[in-house]
Amino acid sequence: MTEGFSFFLNIATLKIAGTLQKSTEVMGLVNNLVKLPEISIQMQEMTREMMRVSESYLHFFLGTA
Repeated sequence: MTEGFSFFLNIATLKIAGTLQKSTEVMGLVNNLVKLPEISIQMQEMTREMMRVSESYLHFFLGTA
């Protein structure tokens, strides 16, 4: 792996991690405002899907499918 690609991969990973952290914070705040069970379940499903997608991106960038 070249240094340039490694640098790009590190930046991409940091961006994904930052986005996931912000999304998790927003979902937590919304969950505190709205305590409906249906919304809570949907948010949990969305969180799982976001994690699955981010893992797919990381596997793609790392070449570890």
